[in-house]
Amino acid sequence: MSGLITALARPPMLPARPMIVIYTLTWLIETVGLVLFWGLYGPALAGFIGMGVFVVVAWRRTL
Repeated sequence: MSGLITALARPPMLPARPMIVIYTLTWLIETVGLVLFWGLYGPALAGFIGMGVFVVVAWRRTL
């Protein structure tokens, strides 16, 4: 649904670097939170790898 709303609203291009920083922080905080607060090592590892692929690709494209 959010993708549809974004497509309809057509927001202006946002600067990539701040968006990548926010995604990277979310990636790290999510992983730490899953391990420290809930003890969910499997989902933490899966999220770390799954989101980490996009983090690495995004940073390589912007640098």
